[in-house]
Amino acid sequence: MLDEVGSPAIKIYYNLANAIQHQRNYVKELLRLGRDRVCQIHCSNQDGFWLQNDPQVNAQNIKSALDEMGWGGWLVIERSRDTNDVHNVKKKLRC
Repeated sequence: MLDEVGSPAIKIYYNLANAIQHQRNYVKELLRLGRDRVCQIHCSNQDGFWLQNDPQVNAQNIKSALDEMGWGGWLVIERSRDTNDVHNVKKKLRC
């Protein structure tokens, strides 16, 4: 679609959760798109785990792909919540 449109002003807002929920390989997709076709990357998944503990999200693989792409754009990291402890606000906000 991006090739058909042919406008440098139209890019992809890439959300990892979409790839994960549809059982696609987000690393391969990011590398295939490349840095020039992506305006922003949103690292998130469905609630259930904190992002760093999510077995479906491999932060090291994501970082390696971003490095390979030469990514220097926006990267939004959205924490999910631990559904086993949803009311522990202090724990959720601790860095």
